[in-house]
Amino acid sequence: MKRSPLKRSTKPIRRSWIKRKPVDPERRKTLDKAKRIHQKDNPFSAYWRDKATDLWSKIIRIRANGRCEYTGKPCEMGELNAHHILQRGIHEFRCDLSMGMAIKTWYHTFDKSSPHGSQSILFYQWLERYHPEKYKIWMEHKNDPLHKRWNWKEEHDRLNEIFKSMFRQKG
Repeated sequence: MKRSPLKRSTKPIRRSWIKRKPVDPERRKTLDKAKRIHQKDNPFSAYWRDKATDLWSKIIRIRANGRCEYTGKPCEMGELNAHHILQRGIHEFRCDLSMGMAIKTWYHTFDKSSPHGSQSILFYQWLERYHPEKYKIWMEHKNDPLHKRWNWKEEHDRLNEIFKSMFRQKG
């Protein structure tokens, strides 16, 4: 009797190659540390880009003084998002303090008229009316090429000096 091609083999499937052993936690620490050290050496790395962006976000939110710049309403610091008026891919403006706004989370991402909503044109009309200088820069550079090579360590150091000076003035 011929065997049907649809019948399953009686031999069990060997699964040992499917399940991988988890990486030893000590080994993982050394791998992660090696990556971080390598990234810290490179001023153009994502490590410095992310640190600079985080610092930029903090400065924007502190500068707003606990108010949503879109609605003018007071809100908690945890409710504020730092919004890039120009997209983050345009590196020369990614950490530019004049190109950022602190917006309440709801108005930043979920509202229809938010900069990321379905009717984002309403946000840019508002920007044209209340912040014409930012709108003008947005119009000039919104179609710029993305991802030029950028020295993020220098950018981080510049923002760090601004951040420290903000607290020296208050103290």
